[in-house]
Amino acid sequence: MLAFFLIVFFVPYRAFCQNANELLKQVREQYESHKNICAEFSQIFYWKLADERQEIQGKICVKDGVQFRIESQDQLIVTDSKIVWTLNKLNKQVTIDYANPDEHENPFLKSFFEKYFNDYTAKMIGTEKDENEELSHLQLTAKADEAFIRKLDLWIEGKTRIIKRAIQQDLNENETQYVIDKVEFGPDFPAKYFSLEIPGDYEVLDFR
Repeated sequence: MLAFFLIVFFVPYRAFCQNANELLKQVREQYESHKNICAEFSQIFYWKLADERQEIQGKICVKDGVQFRIESQDQLIVTDSKIVWTLNKLNKQVTIDYANPDEHENPFLKSFFEKYFNDYTAKMIGTEKDENEELSHLQLTAKADEAFIRKLDLWIEGKTRIIKRAIQQDLNENETQYVIDKVEFGPDFPAKYFSLEIPGDYEVLDFR
């Protein structure tokens, strides 16, 4: 478990909002200035009803904000921005579907920040120390009561403006935590990296 030490800033609420929105803008500019990004991550899902936790490790690569490849021990998800392939290694099954018919509603990285700018209220919680790094803790809360993701907490590295940790909470109070490691900006991708050649012994479910 990472050791974080919270330092809370007691400043007026209006200053909180101004600082939070400026920080979110800087993070957005950092990620959007790079067309190609890769990162290793850990994901911990907490299911409140059953009081259970599940942890996986994986790697995500993104190109132009709309093509991505996410690989973990049991699953591979790939999209070329038009088609999504989901390969389940445990049951040897591949599902195929459209990524999104409307690019303006594309849920990928390209529109991630736009969504949280428009639909969530940002607030600075404070700063924390992780070894030699200073992290800014930013909290985003949904404006609409019916929003499925109620809250998103981000821990952002001070010098680089890279997101190092994120925790999202849904309507059912389930939590998903992401710890980001080894971020690489500007990697080169092989040809057809964001498409999938389906193994011959896998069952295919095509929902297009």
